[in-house]
Amino acid sequence: MIALCGGGTGGHIYPAIALAQELGGENCFFITSQDRVDSEIVRRYGFQTVPIAFNKKRKMWGLFAAIRQANSVLKTRQPRAVIATGGYFTLPVIIAAEWQKIPIFILEQNILPGRVNRLAARFARVIYTAFTESSRFLPKKVQVKPLGNPVRSTYVSEPPAADWRPIVESNRPMMLVIGGSQGAAALNRYIIERKSEFLASDWNVVHLMGQGGYHKEFGDTPFSLVSDESGTPRVAHLPYFEGMDLLYRHAKVAIARAGATTLAELRHFQLPAVLVPFPFAKDDHQRINAEVAEAQGGATVISEADLLKLPVPGLIARIHGISPIEFPENTEGVAKQIVADIRKEIRPVI
Repeated sequence: MIALCGGGTGGHIYPAIALAQELGGENCFFITSQDRVDSEIVRRYGFQTVPIAFNKKRKMWGLFAAIRQANSVLKTRQPRAVIATGGYFTLPVIIAAEWQKIPIFILEQNILPGRVNRLAARFARVIYTAFTESSRFLPKKVQVKPLGNPVRSTYVSEPPAADWRPIVESNRPMMLVIGGSQGAAALNRYIIERKSEFLASDWNVVHLMGQGGYHKEFGDTPFSLVSDESGTPRVAHLPYFEGMDLLYRHAKVAIARAGATTLAELRHFQLPAVLVPFPFAKDDHQRINAEVAEAQGGATVISEADLLKLPVPGLIARIHGISPIEFPENTEGVAKQIVADIRKEIRPVI
């Protein structure tokens, strides 16, 4: 049995789910937070969850309480290893695992490792990175293996509602707008304010807004449509959609933030993208990710401020200027490689 944990956003959870799919549900479980999106996502994929509370506002007291809970879970479940995929929530689990001498394996998705992963690196038996450049930001004594960012082998099946299915299946090219699992306020603003320009173009749009942004704008409805003068739906605003593989396959381009998991999925589905890095990301890691993706081909980078000033015809011109992907990323076997390596590392005890 192997324990997995990751921060409360999709960028940390989905790589862990990719590894869990390779491990098999009977061989792993997730330690999740009690009040964040991670437990809900994990349960959709059918994996066991054990929730613990970590109140970051209580600072050290909250951390000590979370460590005690994690320590109790690990003593009870006795996993052979702990896999942490980043985010502050993993810190108490890593500390508890270190106390109990359970082998720790860390995944780092971004070029510039996150602060928790940098702090916890000294405890890891191996750190698996998506980029070779990440090793220069990690302790030299730590074993680093740049195997890539794992992508889910299967997605939760979620067909489009009949009302907005024509937008996906139309002969018009489809633009997929995604701001990460929590949405992106600037992208939401851009799509909503420029809806008339999108209707005047040849493009259909599927816009994933995040639960908070969507419900603030459209209330408790499951989706909101914008139709052209003929009554044909052309833009679909959605709070969230789990069956992303369907949207990736139908889209001709994505407008997206530059989180590492999003980039890995875009590469996996060979989907060109206009990347709009979140300007307030810790250590500006999204800008770094985006610039590397642009250099590899298949993406163009625009700042949030410049996007908000850009008319839709200008955005479409940027899309047509995206260069082909020169180094297509092989994501098919990443989860298999990482799981095989972890099993090899802990083989004496399994």
